[in-house]
Amino acid sequence: MSHLSRLVSLILISSILLSCQMSQQLKTHRKELDRLAYSENISMLDKFDGLADVMANALDESLAYDSPLKTYKYVNKFTIQNQDAIKLLTEEINEWQNNMSQSEKIKFTARSLTKPYSRKLIRVVPKVQQTLSEGGYSLGPLEKVIVLFKIKQMIKDN
Repeated sequence: MSHLSRLVSLILISSILLSCQMSQQLKTHRKELDRLAYSENISMLDKFDGLADVMANALDESLAYDSPLKTYKYVNKFTIQNQDAIKLLTEEINEWQNNMSQSEKIKFTARSLTKPYSRKLIRVVPKVQQTLSEGGYSLGPLEKVIVLFKIKQMIKDN
């Protein structure tokens, strides 16, 4: 077998493995978002934390791809697969946050800043946005979700 044939084989195998890994990651995210959106007896705090954690992980995973187009495809596939659960969670969390008193909002924000997903979101959201903009893409509907986490305010504060 020539070196070129081996190289082509390795590239093909690598591509297949990456595709399988992507499918598994997206499946895991979908299961978790469906659980958060449709299961009963999950507190709003747990729904917020869960959604933030899934978003941070999915966006971080999208950066593993070596091009804006592949990052966009991953983010877009994630968005399409989870649009109903994300929409439901976003609406519930928005309503919940809007009903908080000012002191509850301050306490909630301070608590959220101590969570591991906050650091990851602060790091990864600007990188994903930059990568996507290099290819002429955007986060699309996920922009509304990112607003929930008040990332822009967190970035300015840090």
